[in-house]
Amino acid sequence: MKKILCLFVIIPAFLFAQQTDTLQGFKEKISGEPIVYYSPLKEFAKNALLTRANGKMPILFKSPAYKGNAPVVTYEFLIGHSTGTSTAERRFDVWLNGNMLFTIITPPKKTGYYELKGGGSKTQYTFLQQDYDANNDAFGKLFITVEAGLVANDAEFKISGQDEKSNDWLMVFMYKRTLKIIAEPTNLVTNKENRRQVNIYLDNPYQNSTTLQISNRTNRYTIPVKVGYNKISLPMYDSSFTGKDTLFFSVDGENTIQKQLK
Repeated sequence: MKKILCLFVIIPAFLFAQQTDTLQGFKEKISGEPIVYYSPLKEFAKNALLTRANGKMPILFKSPAYKGNAPVVTYEFLIGHSTGTSTAERRFDVWLNGNMLFTIITPPKKTGYYELKGGGSKTQYTFLQQDYDANNDAFGKLFITVEAGLVANDAEFKISGQDEKSNDWLMVFMYKRTLKIIAEPTNLVTNKENRRQVNIYLDNPYQNSTTLQISNRTNRYTIPVKVGYNKISLPMYDSSFTGKDTLFFSVDGENTIQKQLK
């Protein structure tokens, strides 16, 4: 049985008691300035499209059209915006298929966890802050909820900073949420086990209370993992081991991924 991806989404008040489906937000770039930058998903989400509050740098990208039966649909994006480096509120207009939806207002000098909410009577957004970079600029999830009929055939988003004569920015990562794993052997030998360490990086799209199974020809590990980014370090090999080995990964016994180490 294929594992089902479940997401908990904050639904705007006008949509209470209505069914909504959640889709991965970013599908493909149309135009805009690309940038390589920090994100909470580190190795897995480094490329973004950036707009600034100068009225000159819109970004355009496609999201999946909606073919389901729910009356509303929520798109999930990974974004960042300047706050630690910002000195004032900044305004970023969001368009869908050529129609203005709302303006996201980003605050300056925010610290700690926070949420941003806004929109109109038929479309709304929620930003959930997750992380900060070295400059105290903010990163997290943006949820945009719209009527399903608006995206039945096409879903083309445009975000443009208003002309506020500022370099303050908002970026949307060109990231598609799937199960991803990176495995890196190291030359580090642990003191306790006297074994060579392997570092494993996991982008886990499933909810908490999942487990990652890791196995090779001699060992098997079962490790609880959280949703999103995980880094796992395991003392796996004898200190004298050289050569190649194959690791097998699965989440809750499903979606097996194979990686070769050398």
